[in-house]
Amino acid sequence: MCRRVFLMSKRDGKRNSDIASTLGISIKTVEAHMHKAYATLRGRAKAIYLLLLQL
Repeated sequence: MCRRVFLMSKRDGKRNSDIASTLGISIKTVEAHMHKAYATLRGRAKAIYLLLLQL
């Protein structure tokens, strides 16, 4: 669900309220999914950075 919410926001340019009504969830849930998606991306970016340092 986090990926879907993130893509709807960033790729499709939808507002949180539009995402919430489309998916039938609350705006707070959309915000929580966005927070989790950003945390996941930060973690993966850090792992990639550390991998590149080893090259």
